[in-house]
Amino acid sequence: MKAICFAAFLLCLTLSFSSCKKEVENNTTTKSKTELLTSKLWIYDEYIINYNQANSNVAYKRGRANNMMDLSLNKVKYNADGTYQETTETGAVLSGTWKFLNGETQTEVKNANGTFTSSIAQLTETSYTWHDQTANRYGKMIPQ
Repeated sequence: MKAICFAAFLLCLTLSFSSCKKEVENNTTTKSKTELLTSKLWIYDEYIINYNQANSNVAYKRGRANNMMDLSLNKVKYNADGTYQETTETGAVLSGTWKFLNGETQTEVKNANGTFTSSIAQLTETSYTWHDQTANRYGKMIPQ
């Protein structure tokens, strides 16, 4: 009788653990693109000029010596209210607005220097990559 009670206890214990595990797995939520973009302070990991041409060039790679450009000061913070703030490579601070375009496949940024539109190649918790067809530039940003 003890063996049957013990086996029943083990079965109940196993079932309760597996049901808890499934509940945790099912509670995973996917963040919206706005949440992904606005939840981080973004810095450059890589910046490519002449992006889709034969003479493309990695102008900046974080941690690499002798970059063509020094983007180590660049930081961008997108806010959920549609504003943004950017520190440029010279340390100047730009403020402006941003929004998604074309079904959240592009971003448009407006500041004192103009209006800039880029296509989103990837937007995750750990990477924001974009390319600008007009300027033929590609940027990979990571959270600071």
